[in-house]
Amino acid sequence: MLKASSKEDKLVGKRAKKLPMMLWNMTHLWKELSDGSDFDKAVLDVAIVAFWGLARLSELSYDSEFGAVSFTSSVLTSDVVFDPENNSFATIVIQNAKTGAPGKPQLITLREQDHVLCPILALKRRLSSSLGTTTTLFGNMEGGVRHHLTRRKTVARVEQVLVDSGYAGLHGHSFRAGGSQIVTSCM
Repeated sequence: MLKASSKEDKLVGKRAKKLPMMLWNMTHLWKELSDGSDFDKAVLDVAIVAFWGLARLSELSYDSEFGAVSFTSSVLTSDVVFDPENNSFATIVIQNAKTGAPGKPQLITLREQDHVLCPILALKRRLSSSLGTTTTLFGNMEGGVRHHLTRRKTVARVEQVLVDSGYAGLHGHSFRAGGSQIVTSCM
């Protein structure tokens, strides 16, 4: 039975390896998206936070582009807390994270960095775009309507930018994997 199973495994193609997002990929995203539309800027900011926060895009994005979102399971502007003694650190509270303990929020702590891919600057841009209201952290205003970033549209835009430049095979999970390699190498 095991022999038959191993033969079957050989016949079934192996899954394509998920590539990690690397720093040069992030730099390329910044070059392509930083001067783009408000949507592009929101996509860039969620990518930066996902990368440095070792988060999945699905944990930072929303089910629906428009309308009300669940305040108990969405990342809102009120979920960002800056360290009162040191404004160069911030924490994002994520409810119902896939990688978090059941029933407990996951905390993503970010620190200021001295370059354009700074996650603290990305958070400040998102908070500024919300005009002081409690709303989705990752979204943009268009025609007076708040557009929440969905995983599908965010990943599609990131993939489009990267594939157009010859970087294929990067997906939503790539941010978590790539950021973890950078953080591990810095320890």
